[in-house]
Amino acid sequence: MKTTFSWRHYKSLGIFLAALISMLAVYGLFSFLVTHPPTPTPISASLPTVPKRIVSLSPNLTEMLFFLGAENRLVGVTTRCNYPPEAGKIRKVGDFGAPDLERIIALKPDLIIATSFENHPISLRFKELKLPYINYSAHKLADISDILLNLSAILANDSKNTAVSWKNSLISLQKEQIKGSIPSIYIKLWPNSLMTAANNTFMDEIISLSGGKNIAHDLKGEYPELNIEFLLKQDPDIIIIAYPLDQKELKSIKGWDSLKAVKNGQVYGNFDPDILLRPGPRVLEGIAKIKEIIKSQEK
Repeated sequence: MKTTFSWRHYKSLGIFLAALISMLAVYGLFSFLVTHPPTPTPISASLPTVPKRIVSLSPNLTEMLFFLGAENRLVGVTTRCNYPPEAGKIRKVGDFGAPDLERIIALKPDLIIATSFENHPISLRFKELKLPYINYSAHKLADISDILLNLSAILANDSKNTAVSWKNSLISLQKEQIKGSIPSIYIKLWPNSLMTAANNTFMDEIISLSGGKNIAHDLKGEYPELNIEFLLKQDPDIIIIAYPLDQKELKSIKGWDSLKAVKNGQVYGNFDPDILLRPGPRVLEGIAKIKEIIKSQEK
């Protein structure tokens, strides 16, 4: 099955990507926007039966390997691989989106894993050099589960139960009946922009499973740039800032102070945004966090 999101598509996002890179540089955050399907795509050489030297080029995959108990097999990660803290001790092979091929080769990996790198120039070099490489894509929450199960099978360790348990936790959340009122929620992705996550994204699912309604759910495009008129019209009950809060920046937005969520003190952002932005095991924590916010609003 072919993936549908590539580095070529990133170029079409223009201002979005420029703002994201700027935010990463300033705040060290990772917002991971990729699309369907999650099926792993082996690019070149056959995988070893049990890989022992793994290079991860994506922060969410690094988290997954730690989650599955395979951190001792990680020999290289990116500078954006910041969780868990132990990941910071692993040798760096470059930044996310700009890995250094020579550093990777020097580590003699028997498996390289990445996300949405199918059209990245380095993936072509992996193919030429016949390096064992798997490209993943994660668009929906169920895709995260699929990747965990796939990695568990590749690792051939005792992590299958961990992957299955995570999947079952997600299924349980999907089966929960939402009780009470459903507050409208707006997630602001980064400074000096009103861009948010719309339908067909895992962040939209996070809001829904938390018991909220995404104000951008019905908009076209996965990550639309809102205008202030739309935001004022929707007047969300809750606003979540997916980067370190900067009150000066927020107050500079025309009409911001007239929003219901602002007046009612329902603007949140003092928590690790990666639990919402990074398609990895901790998205369940992101759901729990928004549930907590909604519950506090009801009091």
